[in-house]
Amino acid sequence: MTTVFYFGYGGHSWQAEQLREALTELNIKLVTCHEYPNADVKWDRYTFISELDKADIVICPVRSKMEPAKSVNRLAMAWSRGKACIVSPLPAYLKYVVPGVNALVANSKEEFLSHIEYLHAHAAHRIDMGKAGKDTANQYLHPRKLIHTFIKEIEGTQKHAAEPEVVQVLEAEVAQESAAQQIPKDVKLQIIIPHYTADLTYLKACVRSLVAADLPLNTDVLVVSSSAADPSIDIAQCVPLDGPVFRCLHSTTRLSFSQANNLGIKNAAEGVTHFLLLNDDTIVSKYSLPGMFRALGGKDNIMLNPYSNCDQGWLHTDKLVVKSDQDSPNKSTSLVLHPGMKMEQVDNIGSALHDYNPSQDYTLHGTPFCAMYATLIPNRVLRAVGLLNEAFLNGGEDADYSYRAHKLGFHTNWTRGGFVFHFGGRSRTVAQIEDPEKHIREDQFNNSLLRKRWPKGSASKRLGIWTGPAWESWNFDSLAAGIGGSEICALKLAETAVLNGWQVTMIGDHKPEWLGSIELLPWRSWNPESDFFDALVVSRNLNPIDWRIKAKKILVWVHDIYCLNGKTIAESVLQRVDHFLVLSPWHRDFWLSYHQVPEKYHHKVVVVPNGVSIELFT
Repeated sequence: MTTVFYFGYGGHSWQAEQLREALTELNIKLVTCHEYPNADVKWDRYTFISELDKADIVICPVRSKMEPAKSVNRLAMAWSRGKACIVSPLPAYLKYVVPGVNALVANSKEEFLSHIEYLHAHAAHRIDMGKAGKDTANQYLHPRKLIHTFIKEIEGTQKHAAEPEVVQVLEAEVAQESAAQQIPKDVKLQIIIPHYTADLTYLKACVRSLVAADLPLNTDVLVVSSSAADPSIDIAQCVPLDGPVFRCLHSTTRLSFSQANNLGIKNAAEGVTHFLLLNDDTIVSKYSLPGMFRALGGKDNIMLNPYSNCDQGWLHTDKLVVKSDQDSPNKSTSLVLHPGMKMEQVDNIGSALHDYNPSQDYTLHGTPFCAMYATLIPNRVLRAVGLLNEAFLNGGEDADYSYRAHKLGFHTNWTRGGFVFHFGGRSRTVAQIEDPEKHIREDQFNNSLLRKRWPKGSASKRLGIWTGPAWESWNFDSLAAGIGGSEICALKLAETAVLNGWQVTMIGDHKPEWLGSIELLPWRSWNPESDFFDALVVSRNLNPIDWRIKAKKILVWVHDIYCLNGKTIAESVLQRVDHFLVLSPWHRDFWLSYHQVPEKYHHKVVVVPNGVSIELFT
């Protein structure tokens, strides 16, 4: 039985007690630990840790609006024991919480119950979240860290005279380490830069920064442009003969961010080990890639973002200051970096941005998703997750991609160890100027699509139902008019799944349409390389099942006939499918005999009298 643990003052324990009845109905045990007589476990400073260790989930409810000054102590204690935590949006908590990665945040009784039910059903995510929380506690909240901070505050700015020199020497030594020392020699990097604006100012600045940066010895840079004019000649003028390999693909039709990146991925160089999806309004510092690869540490299960001015206020609140004395011989000039800067604001800093290296902290920090302005993706991750979803119109595709990666067990992180300057929103600004109304419509569409597909972020459960081609197109209203039995069955399954908290995409002979949490998607426009399902149900036809599908489970609805793709079923399909669903033992024997299925796969054929079994989806 899953155990939920609350510890704190007895006067606040009512916030946990209000959950007890609902948790009991879910067969989840609530244990409270405080000084009041009604506590399940009496508070004792010598024994409460042992009680905490028995818990699966720890809740930290707080009246955060009424008591916003409370400390992080309870969360730090629970994290230190590796527990999955659900917390109220207390400022002290939110300073360290990355929602969905090291904790979940709840604003109400209903949200606490929903999160508890989710963690109860997803033990693996619960364990991962506990580990991430423990890492956060060790990094930021360990007594040795706090003592150092405390002493530093006491000392103020008073330091030993020799200390600044020592620090400068150490920083210089770190800065002088070459890319060969930081980046493994077997790395082959494919950099993809989408571009579509007529103004080449930012693109050329980006290209020049790459030429001056420490890149892997084997690097290929591909600009995918759909601007009015082919920028190939301008790019070539920015690249010396002995510089990195630069290529340019120019499309005569306008490409979205997803389309441009996907075209670049499909035209990547041979043998690529890593991809860097890079915006054309970025300046990559000399130390960006060495730092990011050092933080990655050889891991191939992480999508990684750099340290950047554009993430200020989201991933960090650091003040980033670039200093340069190149343009001013008598006194140094400096510039505070912030989101949404323009080219004219950094002109006076000259080449200082290229040499900017604000941190040698290579710690990996979890993030809900990677905003794709400079995202490093190992080839293993990209092969598993697939292409970007081209349904998104320049917005939302990065979150969608990250959520799909999470579903497959990959992680999204950022590190201070590699800095990339990002002007931010240059392409979006151009689009907004070109057609303001269209820009607003696209923004609304992207936000709506992301909320529909992933209402709970990575925690959303997604079901796909393939019915494929039909004698005639059908939709939500076709039940009244009359449609085939398999289509009715599919629609009823979709409705039942929604009632159980799933998002459903029905892939068939439809026009694009949404009704609540059910999407109707034309089968001709479905791209399995840019989608993901926790479970995919395929009706009668095995043809859509191939290597491109991204799904945790694949089930085939045989119904009461043989499969329509022919008598022979490929070995790869028999291996890939988790279960074939038939209506009776007779149908099972008939189907196995008709398709001459090898005996080693007979166990995959399941008799389900009503056509579906909820146990197969858990």
